[in-house]
Amino acid sequence: SSFTFAMVLVYDDIVVVIVIDMTRGESTFMIRRRRRRRSSFDREFVFSFALFNISSSSNHHQFVFYRDSCIEFITKTMEAYPSSSFVAHINERVLRKDINLISNAAKGRISYYRYNSSSKAGSQWVICAMRFSTMWEHEGKETVVVVDVHDSADTMLREVERLIHLLAIENKFHALTFWESDEIQCENGNCLPLVQHAHTDGGLCLWMVEARESIPYLTRGDFLTFCEDILRPIGKIPHGADEMLLDSFLHSYNLIDTVLLVPHAHIIRDRDVKVKAVEMLKKLDPPRCVNVTEVYMSLGTWSSQNMYICSEIEESSRKKSKLRESELLNLS
Repeated sequence: SSFTFAMVLVYDDIVVVIVIDMTRGESTFMIRRRRRRRSSFDREFVFSFALFNISSSSNHHQFVFYRDSCIEFITKTMEAYPSSSFVAHINERVLRKDINLISNAAKGRISYYRYNSSSKAGSQWVICAMRFSTMWEHEGKETVVVVDVHDSADTMLREVERLIHLLAIENKFHALTFWESDEIQCENGNCLPLVQHAHTDGGLCLWMVEARESIPYLTRGDFLTFCEDILRPIGKIPHGADEMLLDSFLHSYNLIDTVLLVPHAHIIRDRDVKVKAVEMLKKLDPPRCVNVTEVYMSLGTWSSQNMYICSEIEESSRKKSKLRESELLNLS
């Protein structure tokens, strides 16, 4: 007779089986990878992002950092989710050579919305806002994920997985990350329904098909029109306008109450680390066909009215500049 026992260890999709024969003093172990059961929340993804160049040079270090961050994000996303596709919201200064690099990184699974250069200062922040429009304008069954491409791709993809699981637990179909303000009251009247004064952080947003199917009254172009109407009487469009516009839109269309709101966990990509994939992509032939849709923005001309941006809790040296109370614009 012999005395034998077995121990099974499970970590994610790895199964380790250890069998110990106490009589003979022998042990064996096996490692197997189990097939993960597909749940209703295992979706295909469409990632939406903004990329713009405000410099006259396509080789400006600031733009190159964002372009290369975009390429790294796409490359790592394709490794994690090979069936993913992408929607890029760009301006006219993103040149064809840069579009070719990005398209090759996405293996052709990308479409572009190119917005005209407006004479109004700060119009790039409207393009940044337009990445949100994919959440309710996308017509497929995929889950739309809106991202900041300058964030660490590894951290961001882990956060996507985390939000997918949280949505399943909460039985919800859209999630937004947020930041807290150091102001007690929201002067714009469009803060999120939380105890503290907080606003949407565009760093990570998920919008599933079930959420889109619940708002059939929203049509393509509604968000752009909404933003244009608010911004025409504004002078310079300030940094952070994209988040204020999104919150105002969500309130105006009664879309905020059913959203899962989660603090934003992210790490900005290290500027000193080069993206290896870029040099390899430069050696590839340009794609034969690139899907680019031209979009005209009607933002009006200069005016003396300003747009107020609620301040975020940050180090004092990084506080966003505030306007005088007489310059506040109510977006509600």
